[in-house]
Amino acid sequence: MSLFAAGFAVAVERIFSHFGDDAVFTARDSAAIQCSATISHNVSQYGQVASVAAKTVVIALRKAEVADAPRRGDVLDVVSGEYAGRTFTVDSLIASDEFEHRVLAA
Repeated sequence: MSLFAAGFAVAVERIFSHFGDDAVFTARDSAAIQCSATISHNVSQYGQVASVAAKTVVIALRKAEVADAPRRGDVLDVVSGEYAGRTFTVDSLIASDEFEHRVLAA
């Protein structure tokens, strides 16, 4: 890992520890994983085929906690924070890099 990547990993850790909500991620075919998630609510998503806009949720998960990319149907139960008690179901993976996965959820 480069010096820049190592510094960026520390920044991502601090962001998730400060802004993240405690959650439990459950993939379709594996055991539940305790993790931290940042949740952005009421994000506008525009259709690729038709000009349709919809409000959705974008969830970021640290790759250090959830190694495999989330898939459609995986579930995130929020334990603490602003969205405590809510359950989100993954719709699609937006992006995944060496630090985090970002998914659309409902």
